[in-house]
Amino acid sequence: MMSDAETSKSAGSAGGTGGGDAVNVVETVQSLVVAFVLAMMFRGFVTEGFVIPTGSMAPTLYGAHAKARGNESGYVFAVDSGNGPELPQRMMGGLADPLASPEEDGSASVVGGRRPRMGDRILVLKSMYPFFEPKRFDVVVFKNPTNPIGDESNFIKRLIGLPNEQVWLADGDVFVKKRGASDFEIQRKPEYVQRAVWQPVWDSDFTNSYDTGPWIGMDSLTRNGREYDIDPAGGELELEWDYRTRGLVDYTAYNQTPYYSQDFSAGRFPVADLRIASTL
Repeated sequence: MMSDAETSKSAGSAGGTGGGDAVNVVETVQSLVVAFVLAMMFRGFVTEGFVIPTGSMAPTLYGAHAKARGNESGYVFAVDSGNGPELPQRMMGGLADPLASPEEDGSASVVGGRRPRMGDRILVLKSMYPFFEPKRFDVVVFKNPTNPIGDESNFIKRLIGLPNEQVWLADGDVFVKKRGASDFEIQRKPEYVQRAVWQPVWDSDFTNSYDTGPWIGMDSLTRNGREYDIDPAGGELELEWDYRTRGLVDYTAYNQTPYYSQDFSAGRFPVADLRIASTL
């Protein structure tokens, strides 16, 4: 009888455990459904995440890109990878190091494999503008007016114009004339954006001691029919930027096309904001 009682008790315990598992499964499914509904409501009315697909926001925000390194300078920079699942063969050893010379294909190579990196992610607040006015240079997401439902329905851009304004772009600077005003006024980007868009043209940290880059006057030499020399008696040194060696234009290393060589003689415009840092 003791054996039968123990057997009966064991069977009852097994039956109770099975019922508890069923209840747990139902509760888990209910929790997942509630969480999914809340997540969809939150995504639809509060905030939503986006991945930047292209390089139109570079260099502050990257789209699909790859990392490249200068073969001689060692300088690491990002380049647009195109839209394919793998990097084109030309990118693996045919890119241009911006600190060597933007025209020299093959001076930089891709690092990190053939698969491109995903674009930067942003989190958009959908309920902000009903309570706060839009600000210039905000990153905004809006629907493609011509294709609001397709794969490329979302546009991610930076806001430069506000209501009742006339916008004028000159050498990368934004000028605005408000309604009733007589003159255009320049609109400065926030400091954090200004820091992000500075791009190095030449840096002695990424060259050897014999490479003077586009500077004329680092030693005694003749360029373009002119002779430059250090005055050993007066201790004076004259430096001149050789514009024909390295143009100060709106070229960006990120926008190197991976499919064909760029025509560097066309579509390049001088930039007005320049700065130099040195140690003496």
